[in-house]
Amino acid sequence: MKPLITLALVASFLQVDTLHAQDVLDKIAKESCGCASDLDTTANAEQRNVQLGLCMLQSASPYQKELKKKYDIDLNDLENQGERFGQLIGMRLAVHCPEFVALMARMSAESEVEEAAPAEASFSTMEGALTTVKSGQFLTLVVKKEDGSSQELLLLEHAEGIQQVLSRPDQGRGTVGSWSYAIQDLFDPVSRSYRPFYVVKGVEAKP
Repeated sequence: MKPLITLALVASFLQVDTLHAQDVLDKIAKESCGCASDLDTTANAEQRNVQLGLCMLQSASPYQKELKKKYDIDLNDLENQGERFGQLIGMRLAVHCPEFVALMARMSAESEVEEAAPAEASFSTMEGALTTVKSGQFLTLVVKKEDGSSQELLLLEHAEGIQQVLSRPDQGRGTVGSWSYAIQDLFDPVSRSYRPFYVVKGVEAKP
């Protein structure tokens, strides 16, 4: 079932005409309030919406005939009618348990903020010694790894410890340490295409 409660809908839900009290939707909403109050507040937005949907369906089960007759909602066809069913009951939830609706709206807003937050970057590391520093549009650090192979690391942005290494008279050649890097797809002007580059993120030099 698609999300049932949103901040935009809550504002309109509060304007429901109270003359419709005791309608079958009100009966379902009142019974849903008790079940909804036991929802897991630590769950994410999608999980809460599923739990709330199950509460509504459980409360609506005894009123299937009335729903079909008055609102033409068939609980056996939720794939097509589930969203409309959720919206109708959601409007009455705002009347009968506004505290719960406010809580759902707040948790949904918090979830959106958490989802929008950037994930922490994940870097890889390798052990090796700096052998060469190539100049160009960006500096390229050539690191000789423990297995004897060399790896080029592109310096594009601030990288922890790199400035201290490069500021040495020999530009840090021979510096041994743990080099952290990330693989990024960047445009290669030679091949005129995007390809993976190793971008240095920092170094922990050994004394």
